Amino acid sequence: MEQQVENSEITSNRIAKELNEWKAREQRFGKLFSADILKDKAFLKEKLGFYEHLQTKYRRSNVPEEKMTLIILARQNDLLRKQVYPNLWMRLLQRALAPFREKQAERQTTISSDRNLSDLKEAVAKVGFEAVGSKLAQQIKEGQREFSVPLSYYISETQKMDISLSFAKDASGAYRFEKYQAALTDTDKPQESKKQIFSSEDQISASQAQNLLSGRAIKIETFDINAGSKSKWIQLDFNDQDPSGNHKLKEFHKDYGFDLQKAVNQLGVKETLTAKDQQVLLDALSRGEKPQVTIMREGKEVNLSIEANPQYKTLNVYDEHQKKISIAQALSGPEKQALKITEQAPKENEQQSKKNGQKVKQ
Repeated sequence: MEQQVENSEITSNRIAKELNEWKAREQRFGKLFSADILKDKAFLKEKLGFYEHLQTKYRRSNVPEEKMTLIILARQNDLLRKQVYPNLWMRLLQRALAPFREKQAERQTTISSDRNLSDLKEAVAKVGFEAVGSKLAQQIKEGQREFSVPLSYYISETQKMDISLSFAKDASGAYRFEKYQAALTDTDKPQESKKQIFSSEDQISASQAQNLLSGRAIKIETFDINAGSKSKWIQLDFNDQDPSGNHKLKEFHKDYGFDLQKAVNQLGVKETLTAKDQQVLLDALSRGEKPQVTIMREGKEVNLSIEANPQYKTLNVYDEHQKKISIAQALSGPEKQALKITEQAPKENEQQSKKNGQKVKQ
C-alpha cells in the first residue's frame, strides 16, 4: 500500500517528469557526441536555463512532492550556477537579472502556450471536433506528456458515437493532435459495437468516421508527390483486422472502374434533374452518406434511400422501410419483380425439359 502511494506521488510530480525527460535528452546527446559534451560550458548553460525555467513554471505549486522537488532544484541551481559562472561578481549579476529573465520566460511560455492551443483547436476543428476546443486549455496547463479528451453524442435514438482524441508532446515540447478512436454503438445491440482508430494525418472527419463504422464507403483525396492529387474509395473490412485491432481498409482506385454518376443515372433519380442538384447528391454519396431520393415508377413518386457500393460498382438501394432491394426491384416494384421471376420459372423449366428430350404437360 505504501509503495502504491509513493508511485502515485511520483506520477503526479510534473517537475520530476520534466527532469526525467531532460536526463533522457542528456543520454541521447552523450551517445551522439561524447560524455564530455555534458560538461561543456555551453551545455551547462542550457541546463541552468532549463532548471530556472522549471522553478519559474512551478513555483506556485501546492503539491507537497513538487514543493520538495523545488527546494532540491534550487540547491542544484546554485551549484550549477557556480560551474557556469565561477566569477562571484558574474554570479551576482546573473542573480540580479534573474527576475527579468523569469518574466521574459513566463511571457514566452504564455505566447507559446496560446499559439499551441490555437493550433490544436484548428486541427480538431478540421475533422469536426470543435466541441473539445474548450477542454484543451486546462490539459495544456497541466503539462502532461500526453493526454486524451473524450467526447460522446447520439446520432439517432439508438445510435451513439464515443470519441477519444489523443494528444502528445513532440520533440519541441509543443502538443500535437495525433489520432482519435471512434466507436459506433447501437444501444439495442451493444455487442455489435464497431470501433476504429484514425490518424490525424488521415484527415477523416467525424461524419466520415461515422459513415465508415456504419459499413459505408467514402471517397477521399490523396496526394502523391509524383502523381499529384488522386482520389479513391475506402471502406472498412469488418472481417479483417490488424494486430492492434483496427479494421483493415478496402481501397478502390480510379482504375477499378466505379462510376458513381453512371450508377445514379441508372435509377433516374429526380434529384438529378439539374446539374447543381446532381452534384449535391454525388457529394453526399462520396462522403459516405445515405441520402433519400425520389424516383418515378408508373407515374408515381417513390422514396428510396441509396448509398455507394464501389466494390460492386453499383448502388445499394433501400425501400421506405429501409429494407435492401435490388435496382430492378426499385425500378419495377417488388411485386412485379416477383411476378416476373414466377413467370420466367415455367419457361426455364420447359426449356430444360426439351433439352432433356422430355415434354412438359401444361
